[in-house]
Amino acid sequence: MKYVIIGGDAAGMSAAMQIVRNSSLPHITVLEQGNYYSYSQCGLPYLISGDVVSVDELIARNRETFVEKYGINATVFHHVTSIDPDKKQVTGIKLDENRSFSVDYDKLLIASGASPIIPNWPGVDLGGVHVLKTIPDAEGFIQELKDRETIAIIGGGYIGLEVAESLSKLGKKVRLIQRSDSLGASFDQDMSQYIEEEASKYGIQVHLNESVSQICGNEWVSEIKTDQRSYPADLVLIA
Repeated sequence: MKYVIIGGDAAGMSAAMQIVRNSSLPHITVLEQGNYYSYSQCGLPYLISGDVVSVDELIARNRETFVEKYGINATVFHHVTSIDPDKKQVTGIKLDENRSFSVDYDKLLIASGASPIIPNWPGVDLGGVHVLKTIPDAEGFIQELKDRETIAIIGGGYIGLEVAESLSKLGKKVRLIQRSDSLGASFDQDMSQYIEEEASKYGIQVHLNESVSQICGNEWVSEIKTDQRSYPADLVLIA
């Protein structure tokens, strides 16, 4: 039985291990777009703050373990572009070699996860504008953070709040812009109020009921415009 799994993080590799434990001599191929396997995305904000000291602390099992110990064909830099369910075939691009590939399957699992939502604002392609989804995302943000002091975070959900806390620990000037009337939309209103008070206590400037309309700058971000006013920023995280 040929199993193909798209995505090598938590869901994909948990499934792969269940197949290994419960099938007789399975042939498993995992198609991972990046080059890291089975890591804690939830820990990325704390890599930024330094509470998590290195990337290695976020990785539960590395690729070599899956290959050598469990016999899984764990690929890297394999970007899937199409699936043919009639032929039972997955095709895509091997990013580091810029060539196409195809893999046949008997059973297919799509475990690629969600992608960050980047609204179609003018200026989202400027330097200094980031999302936080993968280890390379975090590494790129950390590298640019060294020379920047005024950081704007767009979005007051889990990721936005955790990164705001991390940046506050580093002594950065943090501004958090949220289009709704409370932080942490999944929390009750009384808890959201408590979060807002804690954020203000630690010097995080919170702006509620404001919608971003544009990110401004000349090659590099310098300002964020909302439907109410403008704010200086030399680094932006869209969360």
